[in-house]
Amino acid sequence: MIDAKIKSQFDQVISALSLIMDQFGKHNLLHSRRVAVIATALSEIVMPEKRDIIFYASLLHDVGAVIFGEHPLLFIII
Repeated sequence: MIDAKIKSQFDQVISALSLIMDQFGKHNLLHSRRVAVIATALSEIVMPEKRDIIFYASLLHDVGAVIFGEHPLLFIII
């Protein structure tokens, strides 16, 4: 029972963070959710045992863009 409650709260926090990143970033609304759905579907074929981890990682895949204002891979190194 406690594990289910903790998982539910974890799901809510990750979903809220994902929604906040989509609203304040330069992305389309629900971008992270769409990426997570596609990545999870692909994981069913390639790595079904990692489905949950891939879903959460996909929701948070743009967290660096929110922190730095741009995606870190787009920085020009001088």
